[in-house]
Amino acid sequence: GDDLATKYVLFKIFFTGMMHENGLPLATAVSVSPGERKAANSWKPYEDSYPLRPLDEFPQTVEVWREWLRFRWMLRWPFQQRVFCSFALGELLFFYPVVAIGVAAGVLAYLGIGVQKDIQLTGTLASIPFVITFAAASHNSLFTFLMGIPFERTITYHRYSAYVGAVLGALHGFLYEVEGCIGCEDGGEDEYEAGRDKGNKNETDGDEARASGWILQAAVFGLVAFSFSPIRRLFFEIFYRLHVILFIVVIIFALVHEATIVYIGAGIWLLDFAYRSVAAAIWNEHKATFTVLPANVIKVTFPRGMWKYKGGQYLFLCVPSLSIFQWHPFSISSSPAEDTVSLHIRVLGGWTRALYNMIDKSTEKSMELGILFEGPHGETTVNLDDHTYEHVILISGGIGITPMHSIMNSLKEQYKRGRPLKKVCNVWTVRDRFMINSVYSTNSKTNMSVNNLPMSFQPDILHIDSDQELLSGTDSIFKSRLYLTKLQRNKDEYLMANISKEMQPWLRYGRPDLKRIFQGFCRDSLPPRTRVAVLTCGPKGLVNAVEKLVRTQSNSRVTFDFHKETFEF
Repeated sequence: GDDLATKYVLFKIFFTGMMHENGLPLATAVSVSPGERKAANSWKPYEDSYPLRPLDEFPQTVEVWREWLRFRWMLRWPFQQRVFCSFALGELLFFYPVVAIGVAAGVLAYLGIGVQKDIQLTGTLASIPFVITFAAASHNSLFTFLMGIPFERTITYHRYSAYVGAVLGALHGFLYEVEGCIGCEDGGEDEYEAGRDKGNKNETDGDEARASGWILQAAVFGLVAFSFSPIRRLFFEIFYRLHVILFIVVIIFALVHEATIVYIGAGIWLLDFAYRSVAAAIWNEHKATFTVLPANVIKVTFPRGMWKYKGGQYLFLCVPSLSIFQWHPFSISSSPAEDTVSLHIRVLGGWTRALYNMIDKSTEKSMELGILFEGPHGETTVNLDDHTYEHVILISGGIGITPMHSIMNSLKEQYKRGRPLKKVCNVWTVRDRFMINSVYSTNSKTNMSVNNLPMSFQPDILHIDSDQELLSGTDSIFKSRLYLTKLQRNKDEYLMANISKEMQPWLRYGRPDLKRIFQGFCRDSLPPRTRVAVLTCGPKGLVNAVEKLVRTQSNSRVTFDFHKETFEF
């Protein structure tokens, strides 16, 4: 079908080029009609999906990878359905039962129920979860390759397996102390030593085993304690540095304590780390332009070159002039069809504040800096790579627009090349303080007009300058709405913020009626068993509200499939 036609057209183009290269008259070459060129450039499923570098440079490998993705989506589709609020069916069937079985096995071994009390067994059971802990911390893990679960979601498995390992490790330590004290009361010190030696046949001798074990356990509890969300968010820099230091402590004392099973997971992580480091140094070193925008936002742009990514993905960015050791995740706000990669970074922590201050001190509020990055990463739980969805809802709040912006413009560009889409609705909510307090005074540098929103709304919702026909009219495929949630009803403030509702028909005031938006899709004349992809990114309250509507508004005729962008690192 389409693939065969494409190969035929590409062969003709190649053959024509070869004749020209060898000095043959072009009149004898096979001509390629505009229709054939259009067919070669038409949209194809999985066209933006590529394997890791350098495999993405080989067409045969790319085709094999895309076939694997088709097969993987077919396998994983039943298991990613949401049941019991926000739990995925696959997690309920596999992950959480494994966690429960692991905890139960450790407790039974500790109590000696069903098995003889054995300190070595409890130590082995405590070590196994850390294989998953380290493996799940890999950016390019087996979870991603085999099941399509990206790093930002495998980090949940990373945490839970670490919690299980910490609990089982504590039980192992307590059992060591209890078993070591057998005979203390009756037989004195000699029997104490004998009891301890008997209970630790395969461990290092005496005090060395005890010391290395409790240091290892203390390091694990330190990692767990600082990973809880309130602490991690408030003191991220401290969390990050302690995580690295305590990780090294765990690796060293796991070897001393002979908990060598841990090294299986650590080895997987180190291989991934080595690949990412080499890839960043060889392929992903660039000069990027950093520009300060209002509302504490930094725009980063650099040439895409041969780098490939999909709409909605993210990368880890490093600015060596700030720190070679800090890599932070940021959503890509540009679409894969653009020649320039764009990021929009909101100032939230110490690293982003230092970056903002450095750029803000420059005369032009813009500067060029060397960067390293690795990625792309990220995979939506709804399949936007093929024909599964012709109806899409994108809902974002604040800086959460960045991945939705990328997806929206990617869908729009694909639609122009023949992708079958029937309705794409984009909703973006912004608090007015985020805008009003950060609008530049009107001058030539602001580049404002009555047709454009102020720069504090960067990135623009769409490339509307040349695509007005896609946005206007009641029958438009693409519908975008921007909601200002707390703007005072004062015309002077409208003018200050460059707001003109007459010239900006996509602009709304107040909070969006999300339920009405969902019901609008239900009222449309859709065929039975229609699936609508719903993607959201933003504040927790907004994400939770959207997730609830996905459950309550689905019915026998229309099913809303849900994906939320999360960066709980």
